[in-house]
Amino acid sequence: MIPSTYPLSDNITFSATGLEEFVFYNLTVRAYTSVGPGEFSSGILQQTEPTAPNATPQNVTTIKFPTSIRVTFNPPPGIDQNGPITSYNISYTGELFETDTQFVVVNITNPIYPAVTEVSSDLTGLQEYNNYTISVRAINGEGSSEFTTGVIEITDEAAPSNTPQTVTAAALSPTSIRVTFYPPPGINQNGLITSYNISYTGGIFDTEIQFATVPITTTIYPAVTQVSFDLTELQEYNNYTIRVSVANSQGVSAFTSEVVEITDEAVPADSPTLIFQSLSTTEISTIILPPTAIDQNGPIISYEVRIYTSLFDIPI
Repeated sequence: MIPSTYPLSDNITFSATGLEEFVFYNLTVRAYTSVGPGEFSSGILQQTEPTAPNATPQNVTTIKFPTSIRVTFNPPPGIDQNGPITSYNISYTGELFETDTQFVVVNITNPIYPAVTEVSSDLTGLQEYNNYTISVRAINGEGSSEFTTGVIEITDEAAPSNTPQTVTAAALSPTSIRVTFYPPPGINQNGLITSYNISYTGGIFDTEIQFATVPITTTIYPAVTQVSFDLTELQEYNNYTIRVSVANSQGVSAFTSEVVEITDEAVPADSPTLIFQSLSTTEISTIILPPTAIDQNGPIISYEVRIYTSLFDIPI
């Protein structure tokens, strides 16, 4: 007897699971009886729905410049893109300066699926000689991947963009002056400070500009320590105009504004000259010529004249 369910007319629903996202599948079906299978039906092409990428961009590398970093990377593996990649998001954070996390969006025009082309983007307007932690994520129409593990790159050094700060000068003796100052603000040092250059010139004597170099051996960055240096072998009681600049491996800053200091007084380095003329048997006319200017070593406030005979020592 033929079964009452023959011929079969009910629709059967079947779900295929474990498929890849956003992939075309060719579906065919055939029926079986107790004797065996029939022919497969014509294929039906069906694509699964897209989802957010489930892998990050690959092979993130960087090239550094003083104020920019070029970031280069590859798309996620094709099987993990899960839809056309429409953009990438680059996250970057400075270590010492620009410590707020910032983002750059790299849009992809006419995206091809799966994406295979290497992508590059420049992070610009960065701080010189600063560590940046950089991460990248991929975005499609359904969402974004996780960010990549951070890549750390340091921008190149550049010449200091500011001068030393708080320059003071104090006379230590008639022939020396101590110059004291602080480094430029950290954000303007732009690299490891290697030296300071002190320019000084005398107002009356030592009028040629002279320079003294103060080498720095510390590798602390940014530098914060006060620096002192003694200018020696100066002229007694002389105004000196002093300026300071700072240097790193890439160049030198401008000089600071002038600071003026006068060395201490000292005793005259030479004696006056006497010119005299006998006026009578009991009177002598005397002219006193001061020491040469460079030997006076301070304002002459008085003279002491002594007249000697073989019998008397008479100070006047």
